[in-house]
Amino acid sequence: MAQTDAAVTTAEAEQKTDSGGTNTLKIPTWFIAVVLVLISVRVYAKLTQMAAPPGKGVEWITLTQLDKTPKPEAGGKDLVLYEFTAAWCPPCQKRERIEFRSSKIIKQINTYFVPVRVDLTTRAQSELPEVKQICEKFDVSSIPRCVVALRSGEFGR
Repeated sequence: MAQTDAAVTTAEAEQKTDSGGTNTLKIPTWFIAVVLVLISVRVYAKLTQMAAPPGKGVEWITLTQLDKTPKPEAGGKDLVLYEFTAAWCPPCQKRERIEFRSSKIIKQINTYFVPVRVDLTTRAQSELPEVKQICEKFDVSSIPRCVVALRSGEFGR
């Protein structure tokens, strides 16, 4: 009986190996083609998400540019949307790719707010007096963070 089991095991092993003696896995050609198409679609989708068409994204300004925009009395907007972000922050990058690429969100922000991006990418940028002041004022301890405030600087908690 032991010889029969050994013979069956040897026969199974011979069926699973090719002529060179190595085990092979046969993958259908159609399966490889489907996988390549799916990978190509995924790469294309990622590449097209990364860059917004020029002039069609959120019209971000910096803190220093905020003083140069029209005041509400002169027909300007009264609400300010502060976006605290950094280039090295993965959640910030994801927010940029997803939320700030939506045409509905872009339209709402550009229509009703003065969008101000506060860049905290480097220590030099985050140590600027106006940046430190605004971070302290809005108690920014982590990023990404959005704060909506009146132009006068008032905001609710």
